[in-house]
Amino acid sequence: MLIDPIDVVPVDEMFESAEHKQVAARTIDYVRETLQTADSRLTEFLSSAEQDVMRSVLRRLPDVRYVMFGGYRGAERKRAIIIPSYFVNEYLDFQIGAIEIVPDTDREVLSRSDYEKALLALGLDADRFGDVIVNDDRAQIFVDSSVEQFVVERLTRVGRFRATVTAIDPERVDVASESVEIERTVASLRLDSVAAAGYSSSRTKMAREIKAGQVKLNWNLTVKPDVEVKTGDVISMRGRGRVVIEEVLGETRKGRLRIRLRKSL
Repeated sequence: MLIDPIDVVPVDEMFESAEHKQVAARTIDYVRETLQTADSRLTEFLSSAEQDVMRSVLRRLPDVRYVMFGGYRGAERKRAIIIPSYFVNEYLDFQIGAIEIVPDTDREVLSRSDYEKALLALGLDADRFGDVIVNDDRAQIFVDSSVEQFVVERLTRVGRFRATVTAIDPERVDVASESVEIERTVASLRLDSVAAAGYSSSRTKMAREIKAGQVKLNWNLTVKPDVEVKTGDVISMRGRGRVVIEEVLGETRKGRLRIRLRKSL
C-alpha cells in the first residue's frame, strides 16, 4: 500500500518561506499524480532554489525517483521528471527546445535580463524557459518545446531593437564548457565505433543508442550505426556533450585507425 506523501513530508516544519512551501506542496501533488497514473510527470523549468526544495521532498519518498536536466550539463535552470520507483525507461524526454535571438543592433550588447523581459512580454511564464546564454550579438535560450514555435512566430523585438528569432537544435547552443582531447584506436570510422570511443562505451551499446534515436551526427538525427564519419564531424548526445572528430592519425600495425577526438565535458 502506497503512503500518502503528505504523511511523511512535514512541509510546515521543513520550510519557512511561503514560496518554498508552495514548491513543496506542488511537488507532493506531482508525486500523487505519478503514483495514481503509474506514469512519469514532467515539471516546468525550476530555479536552483526550487530544485533544492523539490529534492528535499523527493528524498523522503521511496516510492518515486527523479531526474533533473536543463538542456546541457551544468545548466542552472532545470526540468524534473518524477518517476515511480519501479518504472523502467532508459530514455526520458524532457521536452526541451532551443531558440536563437539576433537583435538588429551592432552597437549595444543586450543583457540576459533584456532577453528574459522580451519573453515575458509575450505572456510566457518564467517557468517555460531555461538558461539564457548571451554571446555578444545574440542569445540562445532553452525553452519548453511546446512554446518554441510560438516564440519564433511572436517575438519580434528585444527592448527597442527588432530581432530575428529561429529554432535551433538544443545541442547547438554555444555553452561555454571545458573539453578534453582524446586519442583512441577504432576498427573503422563507423559512427557506432567512433561514438563508442568518444563516450567510453561499448560499440554494441552505442549501436543500440543510435538505433533508439539518441545520437545526432552534425546536428541531424541518424539511426544508422554503420554510417561513416569523417574529420570535422560532430557527434552529440543529449546530456553527454559533443565529440568532434579532429583528425585521423593513421593506422596501427594491426590495421586499426588512430583518431584524435575532442569531447566537451
